[in-house]
Amino acid sequence: MLTWKPAPRHEQADEFIKILDLNEFDMALARIERLDAMIDRTIKRLMQLKTMKQMHGQLEPKLIDASATKNLPASGGTESPSTE
Repeated sequence: MLTWKPAPRHEQADEFIKILDLNEFDMALARIERLDAMIDRTIKRLMQLKTMKQMHGQLEPKLIDASATKNLPASGGTESPSTE
């Protein structure tokens, strides 16, 4: 345990640049940017679909049951239904 020495730390900017592979860093950064763009497009499509679904629900016509409105008594009871 007394002979164990920690690895030297690269604390200066020059030392950090020496151990960093700039090509690999650029490729990783480009990958992250592509993933961010894909996520943004997916969220945008999701929001568009949700909005379209809400709009479709508002535009859908209400169905009226014609059989329920045929033999309704007149309001107030003053008119009698026709017996023809």
